[in-house]
Amino acid sequence: MGGQLDLDIIKGVLRRPLGPLCGFISQFAVMPLITFGMGELFFPDPLYRLGLFTLGSSPGGIMSNFWTLIFNGDINLSITMTAVSTIAAMEWF
Repeated sequence: MGGQLDLDIIKGVLRRPLGPLCGFISQFAVMPLITFGMGELFFPDPLYRLGLFTLGSSPGGIMSNFWTLIFNGDINLSITMTAVSTIAAMEWF
């Protein structure tokens, strides 16, 4: 499965910033905090906690777009968020 980035569609999605902003905050703040808490709660081994935290801190990708498509979600928003998250992850880390 592939997705094509069209700059006009991405600009249209970013003109309504609530969706991308909510996704960005969820991806880079909420998900890492939740996975950190779950790791502390469920795993006594620090390596398991680190693995779970790493998964929770990774940007979304093809599976996010796949499930969005299956459940008839906004695929343009999903692909835009994948691109934005990947670029932001490369810039910040």
